[in-house]
Amino acid sequence: MINFYQLRAWQLDGVDEREVARRLMRSTMSKDEILTAWSTAFDVSLDEADAAMRRGYAGQVQYDFMRGMERFSDGELDEVGGVLRLALAQVPPDALTATGLTLADIEDDADADHKWWDLLEALGDFEDGTWQTYRYWDLLAEVAVQLEADPAWFRWRRAETLYGFVRAELTLDASAEAVKEQETRPVWVLGEGDRAVASLRLGQPVLEPGQSASVRLRPFLMSGWERLNAGDRITYQQYGQDRGTAEILEMAPPRP
Repeated sequence: MINFYQLRAWQLDGVDEREVARRLMRSTMSKDEILTAWSTAFDVSLDEADAAMRRGYAGQVQYDFMRGMERFSDGELDEVGGVLRLALAQVPPDALTATGLTLADIEDDADADHKWWDLLEALGDFEDGTWQTYRYWDLLAEVAVQLEADPAWFRWRRAETLYGFVRAELTLDASAEAVKEQETRPVWVLGEGDRAVASLRLGQPVLEPGQSASVRLRPFLMSGWERLNAGDRITYQQYGQDRGTAEILEMAPPRP
């Protein structure tokens, strides 16, 4: 997350206001987090921060979209179902969830409030596809917040669309520490002495030493990773020591 110290540093470095706005919009921060950071860093009101973001992102779809979400938060849209229908409109008819559901199986659930949680879960469970834009994941994250569910998975997927991701099978050494489900940022040895940082997301509560599990990686920078292919192996490190091996299953570039 970009905090107000970073914003002040950019200001001291002479970074243009519009560029600061663009950097914030490329982050995984929510609209409220962005405005709070701007307000704190530059000692302005939230309304003035909002105006600055609009100046910096004038004519850009992404900030207009987030302002639409503000109207949703204020109750100007009729119901959560309205936002879910916006997400449903982006799902191709032939797309499949991990459990084999299609759009036809779930599209009527937006009209039944007791099914919103199930629909949200299904929309977040579609297999990876180029149709899933960051706007799609923004919709689901906003619904999760409104339903008081955890939006972390949707925000993670949003970042994947912007920066790309790696899917891999990680096997921990017996000497490794257990890896928890929550996001971590370990160092990976990519080969030929190259090292890189990539956030790790585990699809289960914990991975114990000696065990294997499928993981999703989000490189801090894609440079160095782009030469890797499915079947290649990279080394997982803890505290500067080799503590596991991951086999690359899929390399996905950033999406529009």
